[in-house]
Amino acid sequence: MSFDQNTALILLVVFVIVGLAILIADAVIFIRWVAYVWATQRVEEANYAAARLAGAPYTRPDAGVQSAKPYGDGNARDLARMELAAAVDTPELPGDEADDAETRAAELPAAPEPPAPIFPEMPRYPFARTWSLVDPWLAFQFVFIVGQVVITIALLPLLLAPGHGGVSGMFSPPGIIIQSIGIVFLNALFVAATAFYVRRYGSSLKEIGLGRPDPRLIALGCGLGLLLFGAATGAEWALGGILPHVVPKAILDGMVKLTKALTAGGMFEGIQSLPLKIFFALAGAVAAPIGEEVFFRGFLYNSLKRRINVPSAIILSGLMFAVVHFGPLAILVIFPMGMLLAYVYEKTKSLWVTICMHAVHNGLSFYLMMAYPHLGEAPKEPVKPAAPPTKPAIVFTASPRSTRHALPPIRGVTIHG
Repeated sequence: MSFDQNTALILLVVFVIVGLAILIADAVIFIRWVAYVWATQRVEEANYAAARLAGAPYTRPDAGVQSAKPYGDGNARDLARMELAAAVDTPELPGDEADDAETRAAELPAAPEPPAPIFPEMPRYPFARTWSLVDPWLAFQFVFIVGQVVITIALLPLLLAPGHGGVSGMFSPPGIIIQSIGIVFLNALFVAATAFYVRRYGSSLKEIGLGRPDPRLIALGCGLGLLLFGAATGAEWALGGILPHVVPKAILDGMVKLTKALTAGGMFEGIQSLPLKIFFALAGAVAAPIGEEVFFRGFLYNSLKRRINVPSAIILSGLMFAVVHFGPLAILVIFPMGMLLAYVYEKTKSLWVTICMHAVHNGLSFYLMMAYPHLGEAPKEPVKPAAPPTKPAIVFTASPRSTRHALPPIRGVTIHG
């Protein structure tokens, strides 16, 4: 796959803008966390000082364990009474002195209770303790960065190979195998990150819909997957017929190139070997649906649902699911797909249903790209010989804007890699 200098420049600008936005969001999260830690330490110091001054035990509100020994050295009046009591019990004192000591001890007023120390309130934790939206945000970055770093390191010898490096190295047989394994690894990280957080919340993957597969749910998911594929294909064809009439051809061509460069569908088209196509398709049709459904529906959607209402969570999770696939034209199709998957998950409470839907969609998409590689492209008209000159006539030509410009398949297969 190759694209011109303008497309490469647009890609660079997009990556820079997205990268800066992510850095700003991470900086805000980090600053809020540092401010919380700093405020907590200040309150701890103030509470310690108040407890030491009052000679009272100090219990950390978040610890729930009281210190075994009160701060301070006790009350001087209590010490005096202890000394007088010890003097009463001393047998060596004469009787009159013992009576006088006992009388003085009885007449001594009781020591007043020390005032209860006033402890400042602990600062509120800036994020939700469970199902916080910060958790999937940070988890996605961790998975994506670690996955891409590992894949890039594995591809580095091919990218730097003399004579066959760069893009050609990525699409060589070893490069395709590495990228296919990378897809499996990346989606395994999605499952691992989700399992880590739900276990930390006191839950499990089973409780969010990944229990023992039920044959009825599998059948339901496969049937709904056919409907999902039909709906997505219809939306793609509709966009292919509408966009050429509303978007200038130069801009539309650039969007098509960007979509091919950023989606797995474009990568799949660049593979020449049929066995490698099948290997890549298996990774995209099996590993990707499991990893993405566990993360985007089981983790992200559940986090959104607990912070906002269900309809908004369906819309936002579908939008985020589409955006992370990057391709500008693919987003238009994947967005409604993501909403439909979230809706089905909400109704069935089963990730196996959406995994099967996702797998059927991806599998059929790969099959069509293998069986009909030129599906959706503009037909090539045969060149006709020039007609003999005739009498001048008025000729009406169609406006270039209204000429249909057929698009290649614009849907990005929903996998990461």
